[in-house]
Amino acid sequence: MQASLRAAAKQTLNLAVLILVVSTVLFFLLRLTGDPAAVLAGPDATAEQLAAIRRAYGLDQPLAVQFFSYIGQMLRGDFGRSLATSQPAIELVLASLPATLFKMRSPPSTRCARLGPCWWKVRVGTAG
Repeated sequence: MQASLRAAAKQTLNLAVLILVVSTVLFFLLRLTGDPAAVLAGPDATAEQLAAIRRAYGLDQPLAVQFFSYIGQMLRGDFGRSLATSQPAIELVLASLPATLFKMRSPPSTRCARLGPCWWKVRVGTAG
């Protein structure tokens, strides 16, 4: 029993570290691709529109402040709003979770048939 609790704690810690690393990489990659305000505003945006978007999303703050705000929001479960629908992003994720979990129940070979060649097929040279 104690060994299984230790294993579960280790898996939980590994998952937390993985989520933190992936979130950090995504945060900085999105900043490297260009100005997020320019992407949101579109190519014909005026300087005033860009400034308003930067203010609204906190993009006028230093990068460190933006990052820690982002991590803090994630820890509180606040993933923001969808830019497409203006709904809370967590609602959209939770709405598609049952279908995702159902698809995960199918055997890997079935998932590969739907998605195309899997990495293991490519690795052993059986991909068509």
